[in-house]
Amino acid sequence: MKNVYKIMTLLCCLTVLALSNGVSAQCPWDAGSLYGDLTPASAGAVASVGNAWPGESYSISMTAGETYQISALDNTTDTQLTLFDGATDASVAFNDDFGSLQSYIEYTAPSTGVYNVLLNLYNCASSNDLTNITVTWVGGAAPVDCETGVEVAYNATGTYPTENSWSITDCDGGVIASGDSNTEAGCVVLPEVYTVTLTDSYGDSWNGNTLTVGDVVYDQPTITTGGASDSYQVGSCPVYGCTDATAANYDETATVNETSSTDATDPCTYGIPGCTDDTACNYDVAATADDGNCVYAAEGFDCDGNCLSGSPVTVTLTDAYGDGWNATDYVTINGVNYTDATPSFTLCLDLTSCISVSFYDDAGNNWSGEMGIVISDDSGTLYEHVGDAGFGAPVAADALFGGCVTDCGDDTANNYN
Repeated sequence: MKNVYKIMTLLCCLTVLALSNGVSAQCPWDAGSLYGDLTPASAGAVASVGNAWPGESYSISMTAGETYQISALDNTTDTQLTLFDGATDASVAFNDDFGSLQSYIEYTAPSTGVYNVLLNLYNCASSNDLTNITVTWVGGAAPVDCETGVEVAYNATGTYPTENSWSITDCDGGVIASGDSNTEAGCVVLPEVYTVTLTDSYGDSWNGNTLTVGDVVYDQPTITTGGASDSYQVGSCPVYGCTDATAANYDETATVNETSSTDATDPCTYGIPGCTDDTACNYDVAATADDGNCVYAAEGFDCDGNCLSGSPVTVTLTDAYGDGWNATDYVTINGVNYTDATPSFTLCLDLTSCISVSFYDDAGNNWSGEMGIVISDDSGTLYEHVGDAGFGAPVAADALFGGCVTDCGDDTANNYN
């Protein structure tokens, strides 16, 4: 009877062990799944692929003692990552959910060699869902000995480095240096006054990554949906203008009495100040010295804001998901492209003509299904398309409203008339 009890206990324990090994266990290695190489070029650099399929694996050449971050966080699918020693095919690290459904591994290589990372969906599944993977070599780059200038180096000390870019510009907006997470450290000769700008394409900050310029370390903390940036100015840019208080166009903010950084001529004018351009809305017939404050009507409108031709309509651009349009998305109204950088504006349209509306998703990611538009005037809504927060296929390519005459009698069609 005791032997039976021991056997039953052993079977029970084996069953529990088998079940526990099936929960969040690493996915099996498949040598045939090796698809490419994801080795960062140098310490501090990032290697990435944006079109990996779950079921594929990538090789990473690692250096002993160095730390590498392998991330599938920049996705919406439920991913899994398994890291294998390329020499033995033994699994050395695995992650299913890193705070959310996506996966992330941080691994310090015990020996120099090739390691392979396998990408899967939950339960070790394969699919044709395009997936982003990044590999960051965390080790700091060797210091650069600058004979002239200062060292500028991107530091991959956080996550999502492929979203990061940076630039250093002068007072005229000229680019002195620029780069992203893959740009190697180098020496840059800087003027006395310059601006450092850090940008995150997704808009959720640099997530712990930084940029070093000389002895100063810069971060990008601002979070703004659809892209964000932070700028840091070193020194004060000169303000060009007339510094003579007796002149008609005296500028009390000017610090340099020159027309611009490329034009050293005296900008001051003397006489009766005012706008001397007779095409401007605030033209002053009595003025003899232009004060630089002429105001002009917007294109298509007169100085009172009335349409030169057609009728005024209000265009409101919306996003069903609430995170704004992608930078490459736009809507075309009668052949003119508009983005949601200005989400509401007024146009002059001939409402007796046939007016076309088309949506474009240049990125090809089908998020244009979220795009919406309302065109209205004082009488109410003239045309409306409501986006779908569930992504879906892009919106219909063409829609018509106004005085259109078509052969379509289907009131569910875009060109119904």
